[in-house]
Amino acid sequence: MIIGILLGITVIAMAIWSYFNRLDIIKNKIEVVAKVIRLEKSCGGECGTDYIPVFQYCVDGIKYKKTYSTSSYKHIVGFTTTVYCHKNKPQKSVQLDQIKKGIVLNVISLMFGILLICLAIFF
Repeated sequence: MIIGILLGITVIAMAIWSYFNRLDIIKNKIEVVAKVIRLEKSCGGECGTDYIPVFQYCVDGIKYKKTYSTSSYKHIVGFTTTVYCHKNKPQKSVQLDQIKKGIVLNVISLMFGILLICLAIFF
């Protein structure tokens, strides 16, 4: 019972931490244009080799590079998109679709944590 409650509390705490971390970027965001500068080879799945786009963006004359998990094949070298950076910590950046997916995952994690606690208490 105690393990289930602790596990549920841990899942909820991680979801809340992730939400506030993302919220910090959203509240202090600046929009910048990021460009795919290269594709990095990642371990291949069932369909063969996968490539992860490496984006580069510039804030106050300083260049930053970051990879974003994506399943889109439109990310080819030269592709540009908007990313959101923290105005005081520009190395922290996210894409809009990551924000949306993150919020959904936070809600699912909260529900799962509550379910774990309920199961531990009532069963």
